[in-house]
Amino acid sequence: MGIKGLFPYLVEAAPKAYNTSELKRYTGRRLAVDASAWMYQFLTIVRTGAAAENLQNNQGAATSHLQGFVLRTLKLLEAGVHPIFVFDGKPPDMKMAVNAARREVREQAAEEHAAAVSSGAKGEEVYKAASRSTRVTKEHGEHAKEILRAMGMPVVEAPGEAEAACAQLCIEGQVYAAVTEDMDVLTFGAPRQIKNLFDVEGSRARQPKPAQEIDLSKVLDALSYSQDQFIEFCILCGCDYLPHLSCIGPKTAAQIFQREGSLGKVVASIRAGRGPKGCNVPEDWDWKSAKKVFQQGAKDLQADALESIRNLRESFDVEGLRYLLVEKHQFSASRVDTMVDRLRKARAPGGAASSRRIESFFQASPKRRRMEPVATSAVVLLDEDPIEDPVKSTESEWSCEKCTFSNHSQLVKCEMCQHPREPKVLKLPLKASAKVIDLDDD
Repeated sequence: MGIKGLFPYLVEAAPKAYNTSELKRYTGRRLAVDASAWMYQFLTIVRTGAAAENLQNNQGAATSHLQGFVLRTLKLLEAGVHPIFVFDGKPPDMKMAVNAARREVREQAAEEHAAAVSSGAKGEEVYKAASRSTRVTKEHGEHAKEILRAMGMPVVEAPGEAEAACAQLCIEGQVYAAVTEDMDVLTFGAPRQIKNLFDVEGSRARQPKPAQEIDLSKVLDALSYSQDQFIEFCILCGCDYLPHLSCIGPKTAAQIFQREGSLGKVVASIRAGRGPKGCNVPEDWDWKSAKKVFQQGAKDLQADALESIRNLRESFDVEGLRYLLVEKHQFSASRVDTMVDRLRKARAPGGAASSRRIESFFQASPKRRRMEPVATSAVVLLDEDPIEDPVKSTESEWSCEKCTFSNHSQLVKCEMCQHPREPKVLKLPLKASAKVIDLDDD
């Protein structure tokens, strides 16, 4: 979950702290990827789409997470991005109660998912039930790590939370930013967060959304907080380590925090009856321990782990990758050959994966932009025949309506689940073209 309601609040309270972005902006960059968060996305896919049988092996075990990691990794490499995948370790003791509550939610959601499927329900209803009931096992994680290492990808096993390790890599200068949907990566102190890099939420709702890059220093400036104050504010909003206080969201939390100046005084004020009506703070609401988790969590990676990342010498094992995908996990040999060919091209000397940020000396970073809304009418167009080499196309991607995976514009079937592409829709303005306004980057 991260921090309850934080991003929508920052959109209003700190509009200059985030920029719309896109994958190609990170060519030559190292990015820390919250792999555990991706795992949930990929495992949910196998339980929702009409083509789910394509994402399982002969024994009915899910392989969607493996295919998802391979395909997204290839996209990153082909864009010249250098990912470092970070997996969750042992959760902090304070998260045990939250995890126990989530297990109960998963059990109830599993019943809802089964009922939805048996009743013939489709779309968002099934997806939400599947998402809430998805369970990631240790075996899922180990299989994904094997595949990524065979592809030559650096894998970090976090001592605790993956978001905390991503934040530490960013703080230590080993990566440019942390790629995760969980906003608590900022609470752990990550200087930059990239959210929605592959448009998971927008694709599912059929309302494409751009990636967002959030700058922590600008967040702190806009809110007039120190990092310690920001941690306390986030705890008050609602975090994974304590029960959420009723009647308090980010706006209310900001008002109370501004009035009292610290979380300790906020707690005393609420217990004295000066908080929102109906809000109570339990006696065992140990916010000081939660604050220590955020302060210390981004310091857990050992020096030798950081040094190994600093001196990476990436190599990939084609035969090992083929064995894992075809023999061990029963992938189609022809599809694996295609994946391997893409990997070879991306990792070859002079290939996309060897890109460095030379271009940053010659051109400015993309500006933030806002589109003035205009009324539109929809014109449905039929898909054209795919071109022989879609990688060379510069057109935008399309997202599968079944599994939300982003595909190249010229593919007529989803690369992830093989679901046919829906007809293209071109929106034309009724009166005038949309007005594009460049925003300054201050």
